[in-house]
Amino acid sequence: VASEEESGTVRLYRKSAAGGGAKVAITFHCQDTVASEEESESGGIFGAVEDGEGGEEEEEESVAVRFTVTVTRAGKTMVLSCLSDNADATVEGVALVEGDADSVSKGIDESLYQGPEFTELAEDLQESFTIYLQEDLCIDGDVAAFIAMYADYREEMEYVGWMKGVQAMIQ
Repeated sequence: VASEEESGTVRLYRKSAAGGGAKVAITFHCQDTVASEEESESGGIFGAVEDGEGGEEEEEESVAVRFTVTVTRAGKTMVLSCLSDNADATVEGVALVEGDADSVSKGIDESLYQGPEFTELAEDLQESFTIYLQEDLCIDGDVAAFIAMYADYREEMEYVGWMKGVQAMIQ
């Protein structure tokens, strides 16, 4: 795990045995979350849960986190835009670019062809990318759950630092 001080961005690195020893990197920002439909409708991130005595108690639900997986091999990088939702990792987009993962860390050049809209690909091809993510790259439910939990932890740490900074400014 590599994270910069005072930055909400987290990077995980490893070499993949699959795909000829490709370098695999996972990058996410602690605040790059997706509101669920329920959350959007209710206006909050808490869902009502019955307690043992018939009353209602609020419990925080898992929040979906966007993350990017880069697979670099032989001077090319495949960029998988993904989502970690309820301990499930899914692919939402795929792009192929020249260069290594560091060259795309600040985003893909908008002038380059980004590939087709992921949702317009055949369903079996979409499923194949998710299978590749989960089985070949080993970014499965455990990794997806870790991303969601670590993003929450990191956001809390950044929030505490922000509060201390605000307190120092107003005192």
